Amino acid sequence: MLLRLMSGLITTRPFLNIASGIMGFFLWYTISQAQVLTHTMALPVYFDNLSPEQSIQAPEKLEITLRANQATLRMCKYSGALHINAQTLPAGTHLFFPHKENFLLPNNAQIVTYQPIKIHLEVSTTT
Repeated sequence: MLLRLMSGLITTRPFLNIASGIMGFFLWYTISQAQVLTHTMALPVYFDNLSPEQSIQAPEKLEITLRANQATLRMCKYSGALHINAQTLPAGTHLFFPHKENFLLPNNAQIVTYQPIKIHLEVSTTT
């Protein structure tokens, strides 16, 4: 009796419409998360090991183009950054060329390009 009632309910048109809508949503969500996208965003520039005597003038942000899936790009937007070790910079004017190791990004994010390619740094020390 219960089996006949369940089979009658499962084969009704409203149930099939709802079930196909739910399955379609999950299929779309799975495919959209796996799709590889290219996106341009601004990453902040941070200086590590900055002593209290050092003062650095540099751009605050770096424009970068990344290729990754949607979830990775979302993570990069909120946690990505360019890190420069200030301890190795003597006083004066420097041109810094970022390398892949300087970017704090997930491993599956591929760097397509970034601007500026060279960063002008003005380092001064107060004694």
